[in-house]
Amino acid sequence: MDGIGRYAHELLKHIVLQHPEHEFLFLFAGPFDASFIYASNVKAAMVSPRLKNNLVFRYGYDIKLAAAIKKFGANLFIGFDGIGCLTTKLPQVLVLGNLSFMHHSGSLSRKQRWFHKLYQQKFIDKATQVAVPSLFVQQNVVKQYQTPSEKISIVLPAASQSFVPVTATERLAIQETYTEGREYFLYMGNGLLQHDLLNVLKAFSIFKKWQQSHMKLVCIGRFKDAGLLEKLKTYRHRNDVVLLDASMDGQLQQLLASCYALIYPSTIKSLGLPVLDAMQCGVPVITGTQAGMQQLGDEAVLYAEPSDIEAMASHLQKLYKDENFRSQLIKDALEQVGKFSWQSSAGQLYKMLEASASK
Repeated sequence: MDGIGRYAHELLKHIVLQHPEHEFLFLFAGPFDASFIYASNVKAAMVSPRLKNNLVFRYGYDIKLAAAIKKFGANLFIGFDGIGCLTTKLPQVLVLGNLSFMHHSGSLSRKQRWFHKLYQQKFIDKATQVAVPSLFVQQNVVKQYQTPSEKISIVLPAASQSFVPVTATERLAIQETYTEGREYFLYMGNGLLQHDLLNVLKAFSIFKKWQQSHMKLVCIGRFKDAGLLEKLKTYRHRNDVVLLDASMDGQLQQLLASCYALIYPSTIKSLGLPVLDAMQCGVPVITGTQAGMQQLGDEAVLYAEPSDIEAMASHLQKLYKDENFRSQLIKDALEQVGKFSWQSSAGQLYKMLEASASK
């Protein structure tokens, strides 16, 4: 339920609830949670066991999925994982949540890279329309696959309603639980990209050198790399660093809402959901300079290249030293995040579905 999973969940839930006059069929590749059946106008079915290799993957989509579409008499197919069905004549809307397979191939297996290289162009060409979450993804699809820009629509994400500011009492309780009662910066990142965390640690060291503060750094992710853990043992400020596993969903909202600032400089061109969630919690944000992040944050967040350690440290120092600046940034962020809503984005995606179904 992070990234593209949450993006799909929010958009589908709002479309289903906004349009009780239509019937929706959710097809799963394995056992599914009944909570994803949002209303009585939703039916669900399991197409096949979870797919484990490329040949089975294509069989699942081009044979099993095509058969299910025909069996249930569907009028339109929407694929939220960026993968289409090449054997059906049904209109298709393809949702490309990110292009990490294009920009971060090191996180994919050789077979996965081969799969995307062989098929992604075909999926995009087959689709009637393509939905993307940011200007960055749109520009890359147009450039990489020579896709007409009018075929691609930007459907922006929004913050989750569960992310809200916390009270002073709640903030103190979180600090007592995780950081010995001290204020903390929060880093959220992808465990596959350890260099992002290493750059944040270097920026935190510079901040500590400049300020001599008791500020802590809480890091949430999947940090299983033995080399990284060994490096942390020799890190000068290791006692001020707290590593938490990304699976702790129950406390994530309060950890985010209680931090002094969020550091989200990921080199993965992500949806940016943590940026929106933080802004809605009234938390200042330091994030990367890619077009997708700037489209969400505008002038209400601070930007730094993930590799620009000095810039990141300067932002930390500015937030720490200038409380008026920090307060204004929070005010601007709350105003900026109010421009995005899942209701509006779902309405935009529904118009794409209508237009595709009529072709």
